[in-house]
Amino acid sequence: MNIAILPVTLLTVLAAENPATTFETGDGLLRRCVSENVAESIACTSYIQGVADLWEIIRTLDKSAGCLPIRMTGKELTEVVVKHLKERPELGKEIAASVVITSVGKEFNCK
Repeated sequence: MNIAILPVTLLTVLAAENPATTFETGDGLLRRCVSENVAESIACTSYIQGVADLWEIIRTLDKSAGCLPIRMTGKELTEVVVKHLKERPELGKEIAASVVITSVGKEFNCK
């Protein structure tokens, strides 16, 4: 799949559930991540990977050191985010992108 199409496809999938929703929440992301529906699970992992990739790019442009392990899989990133969402249910009301960054940053002691 062309990498430029992936973000548009992901946004379309996420917006299809509730077109009035502006941002994905932590609760919505958790529902997708624990779903047995393959499309929901893929949407979850793709969202998390996209946010993490973008965060690493921004860190690089900001002259910060990379934080995430180079060989980390989408499944491993998803496990980190799901763990944090389950441990801190109050994150469910937050914007999902912020939850991803907070969870991953905390897990890997990113500065």
